[in-house]
Amino acid sequence: MDIATADKVIETAAKLKKIMLEKGITAAKAKCPFCDAGFVHGRLVGRKSHMHMHCDDCDISMME
Repeated sequence: MDIATADKVIETAAKLKKIMLEKGITAAKAKCPFCDAGFVHGRLVGRKSHMHMHCDDCDISMME
């Protein structure tokens, strides 16, 4: 993974986490910005609400 892709993954996770915290939910999914068919699944875990995120179609994933 190159730096530009990693930066976009972090940006996507931050946007999803912000929306999830505003809505008060711990699990969500959104259209993946990296592939056409996949969805990004995000989950806030633990007392500090760490973000775990992955795409169900491509190889994008991240753990905070």
